[in-house]
Amino acid sequence: MAQIRRRILLTAGVLCVALAYTGIGGDSLYSTTAPPDSHWWDYFEEEYDRLSEMLWQLRDPLDQALELIHQVLSSPINTNMTIHAESIAGLLSGQSETSSAAADDDNELPSSLIEIIAQYSIAEELPEAPTSLFRVYLDGLREQKDLVEIRLRLAFDAVLQAADVTLQPDVRRNELVIAQALLMTIHEYVSTVTRHRGFQIWVNPGESIQAAIDDARDGATITVAPGVYSESLYIDKSIVLEGAGFAFLAGISAGTRIGYSSTINPVARQIGILIHSEDSIEVTIGALAIQEASQAIAVTGNAILKIVGIDVLESDVGLDVSDSARVEISNSHLEYIQTAVRVSQQAELTFVGCGIGLNSIALELMGGMTTLKDCRVWGNSHSDSAVQVRGSAILQLIDSEVTHSEGSGIHASDNARLSISGGQVTYHDEDGILLSGRSTLVMEGVFCVDNGGFGVRVVTTGCRVSGSVEYEEFSGQISGSENTIPGAREAWSNRGGSVCPSEYSFLIMPPKAD
Repeated sequence: MAQIRRRILLTAGVLCVALAYTGIGGDSLYSTTAPPDSHWWDYFEEEYDRLSEMLWQLRDPLDQALELIHQVLSSPINTNMTIHAESIAGLLSGQSETSSAAADDDNELPSSLIEIIAQYSIAEELPEAPTSLFRVYLDGLREQKDLVEIRLRLAFDAVLQAADVTLQPDVRRNELVIAQALLMTIHEYVSTVTRHRGFQIWVNPGESIQAAIDDARDGATITVAPGVYSESLYIDKSIVLEGAGFAFLAGISAGTRIGYSSTINPVARQIGILIHSEDSIEVTIGALAIQEASQAIAVTGNAILKIVGIDVLESDVGLDVSDSARVEISNSHLEYIQTAVRVSQQAELTFVGCGIGLNSIALELMGGMTTLKDCRVWGNSHSDSAVQVRGSAILQLIDSEVTHSEGSGIHASDNARLSISGGQVTYHDEDGILLSGRSTLVMEGVFCVDNGGFGVRVVTTGCRVSGSVEYEEFSGQISGSENTIPGAREAWSNRGGSVCPSEYSFLIMPPKAD
C-alpha cells in the first residue's frame, strides 16, 4: 500500500504541473505579444503548429486507451484484465501485441502514442542567436512535449503493473486508475491546445458555423451545440462537422428520440451544405439535422464525404452527388423530400443501414454507382417509381427493402444496370420491378411479393404499361434465380402476375446444376 500511495502522490504532482502547462499551452502562450524580431516569431509559430499537429494525432489512440480502461474499471469482475492491459500498453507504446478486445478485425488500430511523440522534436541548435524572450517560448514548447511524454511513460508503467498476474486484483485495478488519471490530463491538454490552434472548434447558438469552417485548418473538428442555425455552409477543406446528438422527449414519453438537437435550416430554402473541391478532400458530417433546403447536401468535384447519423427533412433534394465525388452514408434518414437522393456523372454513393421514406422520389440515379446495403426505402409517392435508375447509372441493392410506393418500386431504363441480392420488393401499387430500354438486371434471392402489377415487368409488345407514358421497348439483358415472385393466384400474390413476359420465369427457378 505504501508503494501505491507514493505512486498516487507522484501522479497528483504530475497533474498539478500538467494543469499549469495546459494554461501555458493555451491562450496565454499564444496571445503573448510577439517579439520585435518577426522572423523568430514566425519560426515559433511554425513550431507551435507542429506541436499542435502532433497532439492532434494523439486523439484516436488516446480515446481508445481511455475507453478500454473505462470498460475494465466499470466491470466489478474482469477475467480479462491481463488481455485488456496488454491491449492498452500496445496503444500507448506499440511494444505489446493488441488483442481483439481493443478493436474489431475490420478497424486498423491507430499508431501508438509514444511513437507519435517520438517523431516530434525541436532543434536544440539554431542557426542564429534569437532573443532571450524567444528562447523562453521555445523552451516552453520543449517542456510541454517532454511533460506529455513523461505522463505517457508513467501511464505505460502503470498499465504494465495492471497486466502483472502476480499482483493482487485490487492493486492491478489501482494501477489502471493511475493510468487513467494520467491519460485524462493528457486528453485535457490536447483538447486545450488543439482547440486554440483551430483543430477543435465549438459553435454555440448565435454564432456562425461558416465562420468556424473558414477559421478551421485541415483535419479540424467543428462541434455544433444544440440549436437551429439559419445559414448555408460551404466546405472546401478536410474537416469533421458534428452536432450534439439526439434530442429526447421529457415527461411521460421520456427517452423517446425526436431528432437531432443541432439543426441547419438555411434562410429562404437555400442550399444547406455544399462540399466542393477539385482536389481530394475528406469531410465527415454527423449527428445533425438539415431541413427546408433546396439541396440539403450537395457534393461535387473530387470531394469525399462520410456521413454518420443525420436526418434530412422537408427539402427539394436531400443528397445530390455529382462529378467524381464519393459519399458513404450510414445510420441516417431522408424523409419528406421531393427527391431524396440524386446521383449523376461518375459519382459513387454507398448507403449502409439507412431509411429513405415518405418522399416523392427516393432515388433518382442518372449516372455513377450507388449501393444500398441493409437499407429500407418505403412510402414514396411518385407515380412512375420510387427508385429511378436511368442513363448509365449502376444500382446495387444488398439485403435491402423497397416497399409501399404509389407507383412501381424500381424502374431501370436506358443503359442502366440493376443488381439486387437478397432483400424485398413489396407492396407497390404498380409493378415491383419495371425494365425498359437497354437496361440490365441481375436478381438473386429476392422476395418480390404483394405488388399491384407484376412482380417483374419487362416492357415488350405483350407487357406494355398502360397510361399516357410511353416506355422504350426492352432490349437489355436479364439473369438470376431463386427469387420468390408469386403469381396472381398464389399466396402473397402479385396481382398482375409473376413475371411478364413468361420467358423470364427462370428468375423464380433454382439455379441449374453444373
